[in-house]
Amino acid sequence: MIRLPWMGRSPAAGDGAFPRRDAPSLSGLLPYHASDSDGRLFLLRDGSLGAVWRLIPPETEVLSQDSLGQLAARFDDLLRLLPVGSAAQFICWSRSDARERTRPWLEAGRNSGLIADLAAARAAAVESFSFIHEGAPCSARALEVLFTLRIWPRWPRTGWRDRYAEEKRRLLERLEAAENLLQQAGVGCERLDDAALAARLRLDVPPGDAFSAEEGLLRIGSKRRRLLSASELPRETWAGML
Repeated sequence: MIRLPWMGRSPAAGDGAFPRRDAPSLSGLLPYHASDSDGRLFLLRDGSLGAVWRLIPPETEVLSQDSLGQLAARFDDLLRLLPVGSAAQFICWSRSDARERTRPWLEAGRNSGLIADLAAARAAAVESFSFIHEGAPCSARALEVLFTLRIWPRWPRTGWRDRYAEEKRRLLERLEAAENLLQQAGVGCERLDDAALAARLRLDVPPGDAFSAEEGLLRIGSKRRRLLSASELPRETWAGML
């Protein structure tokens, strides 16, 4: 089923024929025109077709150089799998609050005993982890990564439903192949539908807050966030570089 972003009534819907949109409207913040629940695809306003994943990257701090090389080779295969002319991006959120990552440990050790004590001790150690490295403060952080992919099919003036079905089939085959490569690399992935994407967006943009973006500065209500974009991977990294 193809669903428009404004379909369905919100809890604050009016009494007229059309419900009032949420403020801010999700369709106003994201450039997508409709979503397809069969395959969890998004049709964007510029005619492109795309998908969004939430990624869970593997732990790499203790991997050997050979293992890191194998992981890099998997990502090379992933990039070669992307359709020619497509647009892909990785969006990373970094937060100082690591409780979301430590909560599963505490839930796994709810019963009293040694396991519960070990889980509580590990969670407390991670949440309070902090030190200074060459003048830069470093602390435990929780990372969240989204991966997006878009293609631009050529839509005919007539018979677009058949063309959409064909383009959708081809794209889903690529998406499944990409998900297989990610799983082989040890990267957890979850393809988001419109409800999950809206929930994720509203973590940063609560309903009712003013929203604007200009020259890399995102304004959400009274909050300001700087957007950092990288066109290629850095040759080297160091603690506190961001």
